Amino acid sequence: MSAALEAAGDGFRIVGALDFDSVPTLYHATDELLARSPVRLELGAVERADGAGVALLLEWRRQAHRRDVDLTLSQVPESLLRVARLAGVEDLLTGSVSLSARVADPV
Repeated sequence: MSAALEAAGDGFRIVGALDFDSVPTLYHATDELLARSPVRLELGAVERADGAGVALLLEWRRQAHRRDVDLTLSQVPESLLRVARLAGVEDLLTGSVSLSARVADPV
């Protein structure tokens, strides 16, 4: 199953597989996702993730910072955190380490 970015309350959610196959389509939604601040991105419906999915989330965090948008990731599944941990970027994904001098919001 491919992933979809859906409106969810005061933000968005990703539903499906956050992987190499779905990343290009999701990346095209960057402007929609980061159009306002703050924005919450729920990840609880992510069925599986790989390194490409983690890279997309890190790119969205980088672009959010560049656009001065507060992006909060919520309901991050353990499987996604495991991939981020293996890549050595868990702290960047969860927000305990900032992508810049500004401290990111914790999840």
